Amino acid sequence: MKKVQRSAIVGLCLAAAISGLSGCNDPGYKVTGDNKKELDQYSANREGAIAYLLKTTAYVGEIKAMKSLPVGTALPAQHKKMLDLRAEGDALGDMFSPLSYCRGAGYKAQEYWAVVAGNIRTETPEDALAAYVEEAQNCQDQIDNGPKPKTYIETDIDRKPPVDGCLKIISLGSEEKVQGWSCSTELLSKK
Repeated sequence: MKKVQRSAIVGLCLAAAISGLSGCNDPGYKVTGDNKKELDQYSANREGAIAYLLKTTAYVGEIKAMKSLPVGTALPAQHKKMLDLRAEGDALGDMFSPLSYCRGAGYKAQEYWAVVAGNIRTETPEDALAAYVEEAQNCQDQIDNGPKPKTYIETDIDRKPPVDGCLKIISLGSEEKVQGWSCSTELLSKK
């Protein structure tokens, strides 16, 4: 229920902010969209990302505490457990999702296991562990600092953005007649 309420509140706030973007009502500025999909995806997956980060940390802790590799059927069981952990992270989205580092933490945890088990010999266990730790810290940062509402705007190619702080969207086309901007919805609503 909290997720539905949070998504509804974010959606209403975003709609209200966009409708009140006074600086964008000027001729020459056209609102072309927002990042509502990204905000909804973050809201829907945040709690799962928290649980997943805790799980990856526990699994990495188990591997780090091993005095030796498992033997017999325990070795393939551990390998399957780590592959399943990595696959579980795919539910958080792809590499461009708002919680991509959390998904990556599962991949790095599985990679750490592969290095410890001797399946990957191009890096040391210490390096693989450090890579996991960095990915987990980035995941925690994404959990703590979710995406902010953005509004996408088009202007004539020679026109400045409606407010300072908008980011120019670089286009690869050489025949562009319009310029795209990504602007903080909050900044736009203050204008």
